[in-house]
Amino acid sequence: MPSEKNGAQARPAASWRSIPAVACVGFLITATVTGLAIRFGPFHVINQWAVLIHTALGIVCLIPAVYYTAVHWREYRRQSLSDLVLLGYLSAAILALCLVSGGVVTWQALFSTKTSRIWRDLHLVTTLGLAGALSAHLVLSYLRA
Repeated sequence: MPSEKNGAQARPAASWRSIPAVACVGFLITATVTGLAIRFGPFHVINQWAVLIHTALGIVCLIPAVYYTAVHWREYRRQSLSDLVLLGYLSAAILALCLVSGGVVTWQALFSTKTSRIWRDLHLVTTLGLAGALSAHLVLSYLRA
């Protein structure tokens, strides 16, 4: 049973080790690392593989990431508004934008002659925003658990 701290429930320690939580965070870390390597690294064989890995991960993990986020929100939605809850909502909104922009860029790469700069830039900005917001959410959640 979660304990009360500062008007909000602390996250149960067992939730940190759940397979869906670990898989979702692992997916996001791998997608972030491969995406940043693709964007800022020289385009050679390793980055060509990174494009394939990044795209495949995005396609395969799209539904599980959305599902986990929805289940997580449903589990904690009754908590009073706090910095932790607000960071969670912000992370979920940024994740949605990141997944949509990634989907558009993937669609354009598959069915067009080039990808749109604005969608690529939106995907980069949401990636960086998600890394910051979600990291803060996870650290605060861990410290309060």
